[in-house]
Amino acid sequence: MGSRPLLSAAIIVRDEADFLRTCLASITDVCDEIVVVDTGSTDDSVAVAASFGAVQTTRPWDGDFSAARNTALDLATGRWILYIDADERLDASDADALRDELERATDSIALRVWFRARPIWSPYREFRLWRHRPDIRFAGRIHETMVPDIQRVAAAEGLTIDDSALFRLTHYGYEGDQTAKHRRNLPLLEQRVSETPDRVYLWNHLGNIREALGDMAGARQAWTTGIEVIRAKGLVDRTDVLCYAGLGLHLLANGHDVSDLVGEMSEVCPWYRTLDWLAAKNHASHGRPDAAIPHLQALLAVGLDPIDDSLAYNNAMFTDWAWELLVECQIEIDDMVGAAATAATAAAARPGDFAWRTKSMALAARAKRRSP
Repeated sequence: MGSRPLLSAAIIVRDEADFLRTCLASITDVCDEIVVVDTGSTDDSVAVAASFGAVQTTRPWDGDFSAARNTALDLATGRWILYIDADERLDASDADALRDELERATDSIALRVWFRARPIWSPYREFRLWRHRPDIRFAGRIHETMVPDIQRVAAAEGLTIDDSALFRLTHYGYEGDQTAKHRRNLPLLEQRVSETPDRVYLWNHLGNIREALGDMAGARQAWTTGIEVIRAKGLVDRTDVLCYAGLGLHLLANGHDVSDLVGEMSEVCPWYRTLDWLAAKNHASHGRPDAAIPHLQALLAVGLDPIDDSLAYNNAMFTDWAWELLVECQIEIDDMVGAAATAATAAAARPGDFAWRTKSMALAARAKRRSP
């Protein structure tokens, strides 16, 4: 056991040479071994992996993410696995401290890392580090997961699933044009939801992809189906609530009043922070600015980077989006003092933002003219 390396990174890649270069640079000081499975690159991905001394193999793409990831696991020799994608990076940290955390996790089967799905989004916890053993493998052609295996082993052997204090990953791959990925993933998702129709998260992703590809009716159908599963079976996973957000924001953008949906969310998931944003937008869009204000104030009270167990939020919802809509609502109800104070808060938080500085000065002047 002691002769095995401590940590192996397991990566699958296809035509992501630029992302891969920065990914591998971020982990090379922490990992003893990097395993890269290429699924058909035509760019320099293979050469980039070689330049970092990675253990490599190729596996022709057959639409099965789990098969590719398990190929990487089969090649890895470390005592621990770091599951990371080419378009992700390990945030800068003390490599020795990271490795020491693994060495000290003697009773743990897995450590959940602090993960940002997008650079400007709030973090949540992800299963990305676990003890390397043959009975922990990925399952599912898309939205593949090893979590059931980890949970089964933990329960059977009395091992713990803990949160890492140090490992932090950031995903960069959602920036830019996603059309090619959407078209690749669409048939995989449609097959997956037919196989596991009660997994609500899949319906949400399917809705997002259909909307991005212009199939609005299909998107609404996917989100609605996910919500119907929730109504029938309750929330199985916290991420199930994403179907509510997808459908609600889509309907709002198309002029609908979503008060009934917001009311249902208040019963099912009152803790879901997007509920306040959806409620505020709905009130403001339908002539109820005074009703929107408490929801916006609640979002601003949250502040940046609320760490959730499984959900990510765009940090703009707790800052700029909320400030902008709150100012609009305060102006609409003729609360110029409140609008000026909100704009001043935003300007102080964004000292380099000319727009907020200008708006703050203009509203302060209007409020002063109103004062007795």
